Amino acid sequence: LVMALMQDDPVPVLALRHGMLWTRRYSPLSQPVPADRQGRRVFLITGGLGAVGFGMAHYIARTFSADLVLVRRPGVIPVQREAHYQERLAALRELGGRVEVIQADVCDRESLHAALAGISLQGLQPDCFVHAAGMSGNSTLQWLNKTSSADWQRLMALTWAGARHLHEWFSTRPLQFGCFVSSLAVLAGGLGLAPYAAANEACATWSAAASESCPYFAIDWDGWEGWEQSQSFKYG
Repeated sequence: LVMALMQDDPVPVLALRHGMLWTRRYSPLSQPVPADRQGRRVFLITGGLGAVGFGMAHYIARTFSADLVLVRRPGVIPVQREAHYQERLAALRELGGRVEVIQADVCDRESLHAALAGISLQGLQPDCFVHAAGMSGNSTLQWLNKTSSADWQRLMALTWAGARHLHEWFSTRPLQFGCFVSSLAVLAGGLGLAPYAAANEACATWSAAASESCPYFAIDWDGWEGWEQSQSFKYG
């Protein structure tokens, strides 16, 4: 370790683990998105009307002039939240692209695949996806001594089961890339975030394991705030 640090051109990031030195390197995606691809891209975004999903949907629609298919969970929600969702939907449609919303439970394979089959019949074939469905805010806190394994599984299902069902759908269809929204909690941890971190790590591991045959990647985001005000990614 001393010899490595005393080199004339020292490595900026160096880790000593179990007696071995590790350096950080980056490799390009094996299947980059073609820059000259013809036609409009169609993005599938799970959790597309939530805080994270909407932020990414807005950026994608504005940057790539893409059409969007947003997945939202079935069921009745409070009036105020529904009004907020409709405001977000209107903001996306103002950008000029086609925006469709499908109701499906990403934890339920049949529900998700049926909804995707239905939107395909309407002429929208998603060829990129962003998996942003998942718990957020206080719902991510699960204290190990105050919750059960059933509570942890409900928290993990949106992230992990959703990733598996998306992989099954796109395994037989053209896909430019798939982005899994993960969390910095998988690296930094946090009080009460063990199940949440595990769910995101499982999703990130899934994307890494399949990345050699599928154009997948995961992003370990920090906290999100202020998208509607600044239209930029800021961390809390």
